[in-house]
Amino acid sequence: MPSRLEARALAFGYPGHAPVLDAVDLTLRRGEVCALLGPNGAGKTTLLRLLLGLLRPTKGEILLEGVSLQKLTGKERALRMAYVPQEALPRFPMTVFEAVLLGRKPHMRWGPGKNDLARTGETLARLGLEALAQRPLDALSGGQRQKVTLARALAQDTDWLLLDEPVSNLDLRHQIEVLDLARRVAEKRHLGVLLSLHDVNMAVRFAHTVALLVPSPRGARVEACGEPTMVLTPERMRTVYGIAMQTYHGENGQVPLWFPSPPQP
Repeated sequence: MPSRLEARALAFGYPGHAPVLDAVDLTLRRGEVCALLGPNGAGKTTLLRLLLGLLRPTKGEILLEGVSLQKLTGKERALRMAYVPQEALPRFPMTVFEAVLLGRKPHMRWGPGKNDLARTGETLARLGLEALAQRPLDALSGGQRQKVTLARALAQDTDWLLLDEPVSNLDLRHQIEVLDLARRVAEKRHLGVLLSLHDVNMAVRFAHTVALLVPSPRGARVEACGEPTMVLTPERMRTVYGIAMQTYHGENGQVPLWFPSPPQP
């Protein structure tokens, strides 16, 4: 069975609005992190929701490990794919343990069993959150809350993890912790991870591949997808973001950093 999540000639538009996506082709592989890049309004969240089966494409198809996504029930999708939206945690009172336990819901019949409780505890321990297990969610910092959302998704025990701007509103330390965690679980647990980002340099540092989503009047398309150093060129950066960019390679020259080009005199 192929370990891939594929979008083929995918198109989508909301009724009464301009098209959002047009002829999107994208192949994701387990064991890798793919960073979805593009300007605001390019359709990154819409594409994530289509890949999860939360929206139905107007054209094209999505294959999850060789099977059409439309042939899978909601529970079958939830057993294979976990989703972390931008607003991921509930607003009503609950503890960290209870929030992570929600990730086990697709596996439950009537309520949490011993295995669900054990998997929740194991996930908290793996992420270093066991000391916070009984703390209320509203007592956590932003970085702690984001780690809890990842813990809930990991407790779901799926092969695919889709994250919508997982480091927005986090300070630099917590951005690095969250993205490093995403890369480690992809490699060690052979998960396929797709996450949307705004920070190009974070994508270069932590993603195995990047996909550039470029808006157009007919709907956004994937301009290029592949290794970050091959996909991210000055020409493509100008096409995608509308500004001139240049790289700085530093002393070791291994991980380039992108900066806006200085204005011409």
